[in-house]
Amino acid sequence: MKIRYHCPRCMDRNSKKNGHTKNGKQTKKCKSCNTYFVSVLDRWPVKDKVEMLKKLLLERISLAGICRVLNICEKTLRKYMNIIFSEVPDHLNIDLAYYQMYKTKKNKIMITRGRVEIDEMWTFVGKKRNAVWVWIAYNPDTDEVLAFHCGDRDGESAKILWDKIPEKIKENSLFFTDQLAAYNLIPSHQHIKVKGGNRVTNHVERINCTLRQRNPRLARKSLSFSKKLDNLLSSLKYFFTCYNSGLIT
Repeated sequence: MKIRYHCPRCMDRNSKKNGHTKNGKQTKKCKSCNTYFVSVLDRWPVKDKVEMLKKLLLERISLAGICRVLNICEKTLRKYMNIIFSEVPDHLNIDLAYYQMYKTKKNKIMITRGRVEIDEMWTFVGKKRNAVWVWIAYNPDTDEVLAFHCGDRDGESAKILWDKIPEKIKENSLFFTDQLAAYNLIPSHQHIKVKGGNRVTNHVERINCTLRQRNPRLARKSLSFSKKLDNLLSSLKYFFTCYNSGLIT
């Protein structure tokens, strides 16, 4: 328990008692700026709980649940959550040193190092009729999510995902996808289409399962879905960065 002796606005100690809250806490009124405040604080500022907040954002728990665990209000939670999301790098902590150029005696590139699986996963924003597809490019050898995009299930979204993959990876990798027509933009000599039931893309499909188990915004039956697309994008970006950094197993 923490006792507040000064006004939180003007920092003056000249105050007087002014009744109690509905919970029985003593309230005071500052004589200098007429600010009302509670003298007894039973919870510490969220600044002391940021590390715990970073971990809770990676678990399948709603924002209201995080507020209950940390004993903070939703407004304060969103403030620090936005700060955490704004510090996430755009490169998702990908190790580009893994991808190298290999050439034969005829100076032709041998695509033998990189292996990328691409798949899309359905979710929604706001309402179930507002469908959003999460496109993911994943390398099972390095266990890294290389790029992601949220949009429709069409060629334009596939093109945006393709552009987000670093050029060094696109030049030295084989790409495994299902038979969706949107993937035809991938060069044919690097593209391997997988028929249904084939387990070649099972690694990226396992990432989809991990997302649904760890991120409440992607759970099929949940009240924790995103109300805005930007919130979903920030949540996924933070998750993939932590995943590539080894913070998620």
